Amino acid sequence: RTLREQFIDGLTAALGDGVRFFIPPEHVDCIINFSIPGLKSEVCLNYLSSKDICVSSSSACSVRAKKNTVLPAYGLDEAYVNSAVRIGISHFNTTEEIDILISELKNAAAFAVRKR
Repeated sequence: RTLREQFIDGLTAALGDGVRFFIPPEHVDCIINFSIPGLKSEVCLNYLSSKDICVSSSSACSVRAKKNTVLPAYGLDEAYVNSAVRIGISHFNTTEEIDILISELKNAAAFAVRKR
């Protein structure tokens, strides 16, 4: 929970209204779904992958699906779904790794703004 809160608080501080989180009422603390509007999931995933950071753009139950069906089922709009990223945090992760992830997401968001 500490790393989850660090991530949510840190990314919110870094991006303000430039980040949206989807936290369903029934959730697992180690999984976080968020969206950076204007930064497509695929672009974000490729950027983070180039920094050796592994994340996903879909839920575990829709990995093989061509389209994410879980997030729309919760009523999330297409813009959110197209930029949704899912991360998992474990007890093996460190506060330093969370800080790096936040920093790289800030860089990715800045890149997306420059490309518009």
